[in-house]
Amino acid sequence: MAKQKYVIRQISALGIISASKRGKGDRRFFFDATDTSKEYLVEETKQDDCPMFYQAMRLLCCEGFYAEHDCDKLKDAILYIDFSGTFDIRRNTGSPETVAKAEAMLSPEGVTIDFGKGRNRYDAFERSASMSRNNILSFIREDLYEPLRERIMLGMTVDKCQLAKLYAYNGLMYTSGRRFEDAGFLSEIKIIVIDNPKSIVKDAHIITVLDDGSDEPEREYKRVEKTADVEVLEFDGEGIISKELQSKAFAGRL
Repeated sequence: MAKQKYVIRQISALGIISASKRGKGDRRFFFDATDTSKEYLVEETKQDDCPMFYQAMRLLCCEGFYAEHDCDKLKDAILYIDFSGTFDIRRNTGSPETVAKAEAMLSPEGVTIDFGKGRNRYDAFERSASMSRNNILSFIREDLYEPLRERIMLGMTVDKCQLAKLYAYNGLMYTSGRRFEDAGFLSEIKIIVIDNPKSIVKDAHIITVLDDGSDEPEREYKRVEKTADVEVLEFDGEGIISKELQSKAFAGRL
């Protein structure tokens, strides 16, 4: 099956902050994307297919959506917001006022945007590792937030956990790939082993902490930043199973 691409809108957080209407003391943002004077703030990007987009499309269109003419149906459902220039802990950027406004965008009130089909609220959602490195966070239309989260969590609820690992797992749902569909593929029990090739990431930004070698408690630490070529495994390590197959497996029929 040909690799699908989707049109996803991306807006700068600074653009939303500067162009949004906001009442005195109100934490909510309203951005009117239909205003022609603000068209330059909205960029339409082409994104590869991924489990997150697939599950969002299942919610929006149910069956029979997987065709090229559907590639723009996520434009009003998923939004990327670029937080570059607002706050970056590694580089200590952003004025206190800008940081406060950017943090307000991450609050439960989210951001209200009109793309021409009426006002919709968008709530902060997940981000992949590459999105994180580029200070980009996805926002989901309010009505899709809970059902999409339930899907990516396979209906599970989480009590106490390591949040960093949970966020890393959720972020893998934005990993691009090709969907393989074959009615006879699961006609018998199969084990699939995925090759895990290695590649070199050039000039990767590395942040670490080094000590001066002295004994505790006099030992002192300093932050060290450098760039280097790093060998990485190309496979993320996440497996996706269909809801129907999961039910059969749990019932002992596989």
